[in-house]
Amino acid sequence: WEAEDLDGDSLTFDLYFGTDIDNPELLEENLTQANHSVSDLTGNSNYYWYVVVKDTAGNSSVGKTWSFSLN
Repeated sequence: WEAEDLDGDSLTFDLYFGTDIDNPELLEENLTQANHSVSDLTGNSNYYWYVVVKDTAGNSSVGKTWSFSLN
């Protein structure tokens, strides 16, 4: 994913991920890199994820929910 702060503040990322479209679980909190690898996925499943971006000033933004399927 990509994110930038208009004020140049440092960013951290909370990654939500899971098979429930309405409630992906918090997988990782306060990531400092804009990427993350996930393992142990199950075939014939749909996965959903989104990122919450936070800056050092206490502002946050919730990204779009993305999905992919494993067959």
